[in-house]
Amino acid sequence: MTSSLREETASLLVLLIFSVGFFSPSLAQETAISGNIYNKEEKPIPFATIATYDSTGENLITGTQSDETGTFYLELDPGDYLLHISSVSYEEFEEVISLEAGEIRDFPEIILEQSPESLDDIDIEAERSQMQLDFDKRVFQVGTDVTTVGGSAIDVLDNVPSITTDIEGNVSLRGSEGVRILINGKPSSTYSNGSGALRGLPANMIEEIEVITNPSARYEAEGSAGIINIILKKNEELGFNGNIAAGIGYPGRYETSSSLNYRVNNINWFLNTSIDYDADSRSSWSFQRYSSADTSYMYRENSSSEDWEIDGNIRFGADFYLTTRQTLTASVAMDMEYEEDERVVNYTDLTIEDEVIQDVRRNDFTEEDESDFEFEMQYENLIDEDEHALTADFDIDISIEKERSDLNEIIEEGLGEPLLQRTTNRESETDYRLRADYKRPLSEESKIEAGINSSYEYLENEFVAEEQQNNEWVLLDTFNDNFTYHEIVNAAYGIFSTRFGKFSTQLGLRLEQTIIDTKLRSSGEGSEQ
Repeated sequence: MTSSLREETASLLVLLIFSVGFFSPSLAQETAISGNIYNKEEKPIPFATIATYDSTGENLITGTQSDETGTFYLELDPGDYLLHISSVSYEEFEEVISLEAGEIRDFPEIILEQSPESLDDIDIEAERSQMQLDFDKRVFQVGTDVTTVGGSAIDVLDNVPSITTDIEGNVSLRGSEGVRILINGKPSSTYSNGSGALRGLPANMIEEIEVITNPSARYEAEGSAGIINIILKKNEELGFNGNIAAGIGYPGRYETSSSLNYRVNNINWFLNTSIDYDADSRSSWSFQRYSSADTSYMYRENSSSEDWEIDGNIRFGADFYLTTRQTLTASVAMDMEYEEDERVVNYTDLTIEDEVIQDVRRNDFTEEDESDFEFEMQYENLIDEDEHALTADFDIDISIEKERSDLNEIIEEGLGEPLLQRTTNRESETDYRLRADYKRPLSEESKIEAGINSSYEYLENEFVAEEQQNNEWVLLDTFNDNFTYHEIVNAAYGIFSTRFGKFSTQLGLRLEQTIIDTKLRSSGEGSEQ
């Protein structure tokens, strides 16, 4: 071994010893509790629940379970805790503990006494989709319906009575498309148009569907056919939990989604993601023949189309448990969608003798790019019980949509001039919403509800159409314009509901102020209400 090599080796050993000495104190600062849980027969109790609360005993901090041998180990921060241990058919165990930094408190033998109460019968119930009736709505509990596993919101809606969807994903309620779609009781520019956006909402994120065919004073005066409210799941289980789903369909559908949450101390983090790819091809053929005393002709049309779209969304946020009954939730969501559609159509006009008069081929190409961003903050206070509550929320919703189309019409045979046109359409929308709702039961049969809300919406749509003339693009002034729309809505409502035996009644009053301002910038035309 050379002198330089020995020096390098010695240097590495010194560095290693220094590193171990440097990091050892931090490793020694680990703070935790451990122990073994037994019954009176000194047999281990597996899978007992070990939970730690703050010094008041009201707020859950963290927890774990004992293993098959009754042993547990739980890391904690230094501080004062209430240790709570429980298991089915055993008395609960509680003890106040104080931990210092670096302390590992060991409970070598915790004995749980047998509970005097016994379980005579055990009922096992499977979760299933079901319908519930309320004053002004029907609630469809999605549950774990196998027909929607790996599917989207469209698949869930297809299983709800009185709701139908077509091949394009458009939603109808009792045969009418004049339906309003809400997400968690609020409008959303991402999903309000139904169709493609709802295909990007995974079914496993949906808790229930509310079908409101007779909207009360709580809702704005929109949706002639009724309201469909999609309630999303809110996983709050302790620790890290989640699920991932994937699906594939023919001829070209691929999708994957995930729903994850991580709860530690008084914060529950959640993350929902999905991505969906759909490709489709179609073709059609039609022929018409008309003959009369003064005119006769034949007409033939062939068309084919190829379209595909990809849609992805992500929602990230956290629930902050201020107290056992007060929760503050903040979240951000983003949805991105891109779509292309290419269509070729051949039109052929013929004489009754089957001679071609004119043969035209039309090529249409359309691409669409849409982005939606949403920020939401919600406060919930369960004052006495679930039916006595105060909620308030504020959200900002920004949507930008761009669409471009190219049209090329070629005369294959006969007279006529070729046509080359293109259009661009850009639409942006910004919404601000603030709402507060209060409900309180007066008795087992009656309750009151009240609330206020205010919203502001700004929409701008710019449409440009051009045509190629003499190898130059010329604006078509008849079609070009820029449209703006402003809307301000302020409202307050009050509702009294009660039951008389098998009959239920609801009396509500809503006061609403709506200010609308529209304008076509090129012509200066507009309206103000």
